[in-house]
Amino acid sequence: MQCWGYECLPLAQEMFHAQPIDEFLEDMVGLDGEHGVNYDFIHAIYCVSYFNGVQTFRGLYNLLREDGTFYLKFCSGNWDKCIAKVNEIYNKPTRRLIGEGLVMQTCNQGFPGDHREESVRPFQMKVTKCFEPDSVDGNRVLDFIFGIVNLRTSIPHHRAEILINFLKECCYEEDGEYFLRGIRNSIVIKK
Repeated sequence: MQCWGYECLPLAQEMFHAQPIDEFLEDMVGLDGEHGVNYDFIHAIYCVSYFNGVQTFRGLYNLLREDGTFYLKFCSGNWDKCIAKVNEIYNKPTRRLIGEGLVMQTCNQGFPGDHREESVRPFQMKVTKCFEPDSVDGNRVLDFIFGIVNLRTSIPHHRAEILINFLKECCYEEDGEYFLRGIRNSIVIKK
C-alpha cells in the first residue's frame, strides 16, 4: 500500500515527501495525469488553500489506484474569506485560492465512476481577544487564522490593520464578544 505523504513499505518504513504539493505533482506526473506510481490512499487535510487551482485537486485524484480513496478536509465560510484576503493584499496572482466553491464544483462535476461521501459541520470560534493588541492568545489566534506568524509585527502595520479589520467584518457580535463562523468540510472519494 502506498499513501501520499508517507510511502507505506514493508517493515513500516516511511518516506515523507517534504515539498509543496504542486512541485510534487509536477515531479510525479507533470500535472497531466500521466505517471508511473499510484496510491491506495491520498489525504489532503486543511491544505486546500495551498492548492494551485483545480489541476492540483485533479492531479491528486489521478494518482489514485483503482479502488483508491481520496480524503479531503478543509474549512470554508468566513475562514476561507480570511485566507483569500491575505492573497488579495499581497497580490499573489500565482497563488489562486481553491476554496469551497471550486472544490464543490469540481466534486459535483464528478470523476468517472467515483463514489463520494460528504460531511459538513458548522463551527464558531470566539475571536474577541484578536482585537486586543496585547493579548498573547489573541495574537496566536490571528496568526492561526491568517497563516502569518507574528502577524502584528512581521508584516507592515497597515497590512496587519487591513487583515484585522477584515476579520472583524467577517465576525458577528453577541454580548460584546466576536465570533467567526466557519464550516468543516470532509469529502471522501472512492475511485
